[in-house]
Amino acid sequence: MTNNFGMSTDKKTTLDECRRLLEVAKLQFCEYIMKAMRDEQLDIIEQMTILHYLIAVILLKHLKHPNVVEDMTVTEWLLRRHHHFSVGDNTVNAAIVTVKNYNTSLQLATSFMLEEDEEMVFDIYFRKLRPTLLGNNFQDSIYFFISTTGEKIQNASDYLLGFHQRYDLTPVTSQEISHVVQNYVSPKFTCGGKRVVDYYLSHKDERFRNLDDLVMGSRIINKLGSEEDLLALTSRKRKRE
Repeated sequence: MTNNFGMSTDKKTTLDECRRLLEVAKLQFCEYIMKAMRDEQLDIIEQMTILHYLIAVILLKHLKHPNVVEDMTVTEWLLRRHHHFSVGDNTVNAAIVTVKNYNTSLQLATSFMLEEDEEMVFDIYFRKLRPTLLGNNFQDSIYFFISTTGEKIQNASDYLLGFHQRYDLTPVTSQEISHVVQNYVSPKFTCGGKRVVDYYLSHKDERFRNLDDLVMGSRIINKLGSEEDLLALTSRKRKRE
């Protein structure tokens, strides 16, 4: 089925379908982020690709609300916490970023976890691309994500929609993929597994009463479909319960 714009309106039913954008755009993103790391000049398309891809990572991979992209500040990036988490014989080095939501009277906060490779590309954006996007502005912005005109991102959902359209993919929102994840997790996990996933998806910050749970929830979401990794994660969780 298609809409009036000729785009498919079929609902996504699997995580691979929902995250197809990240896979399709990954090659170009990696090429451009390496150019930025080498201090090579980027044209506007290359700059937009990096910016849009990182926004897609937060919305489609980490399943965070668009407000996280719009409200995240430089200070919140610089104050990110680092936490080490054991999975079998391996150690995961996690960076945890906490973002306040200033659009509610309660000013709730939510957190997302970046593994080392993700933290590296976010930091390349921050150190190499963001100053370019700010251009000749005499006053720095407090916000981490900056548009190609040097201003605050006003509507992250529009950025995600445009990025899907650029690659001729059916748009999917962070809310839709979150629903797919919850439907996938419900029949496959114990109450403990569901709890840590809900904890990671929550927009309430509990002041990190359990950093392991935060990292565990993120890894379960990111590894869904990889049975070997899921077995390692869930067996570790069972040992703790």
